Amino acid sequence: MGCLSDADEHVLDHLYLLVYGKGFLGFCACNDPQAGIEVAHAILQIYAKKDWKHAEIEAAIGGTAGTHHLVMSALDRAGFADHGSSLWAAWPTPIGAWFLWAVDHLGIDGLDDRLGLPNNVGFPDHDDADCTDACWAIPAGSAKR
Repeated sequence: MGCLSDADEHVLDHLYLLVYGKGFLGFCACNDPQAGIEVAHAILQIYAKKDWKHAEIEAAIGGTAGTHHLVMSALDRAGFADHGSSLWAAWPTPIGAWFLWAVDHLGIDGLDDRLGLPNNVGFPDHDDADCTDACWAIPAGSAKR
């Protein structure tokens, strides 16, 4: 994979799964997936704070109450966030925390371009097995959210 380290190849392959894989965000590669990555990252950054406010989410998402519900539900359904009795009391799951770490580790600028050619990124190769919890472990010594 060119000049990528094995560790960064692992990160990009798993980000590819989270962004484009069914059962996660399931983005289409056309239009502007980079913008979707940025919104997901912004919302998860807010969720990672102990006491976040509705206005922060509203500003990150824009749109109407229906838009907020749709986007927040999509992050929940994708396994990036969980919530108690309300979407307005959400927090990142281990997968959501890993997504935050991975995007911060690689840098968000132009990330969608790095999820394709020329890096030849694709779904993780686990010899036809699904990812395990170990795939979403933030490397030791890294800042955790």
